[in-house]
Amino acid sequence: MKRGDKRTQEIDVIIGQRVRALRKLKGLNQNDFAKLVGVTFQQLQKYELATNRISCSRLVIIAEALGVSAADFYDNIIQTSDKNIYSDEEIRLLAKLRKLPQPVRKGIFDLVGDL
Repeated sequence: MKRGDKRTQEIDVIIGQRVRALRKLKGLNQNDFAKLVGVTFQQLQKYELATNRISCSRLVIIAEALGVSAADFYDNIIQTSDKNIYSDEEIRLLAKLRKLPQPVRKGIFDLVGDL
């Protein structure tokens, strides 16, 4: 892939969406998270919207702050064609699910597993 082609731009969008989704799952607003990773609020917005690309070193810092591996941002990225990786509703649902006690989560998984 050459720099600037359509596919590299799609990858930037996907990674920005993943940063946003994981940040929201952690319950962090853009301002607080930007401070945590050492960028301005505006720069974080540009990363999440893929207006600016995230360097490898900055992605490592972001991943550490989110408690994930930098490689997680690239997981299944070649097969991904869906522009909206996670909707706001899915993010809220997952955040609430993570707060539930394990037996309740298991019950929910058992229920939806039958659908």
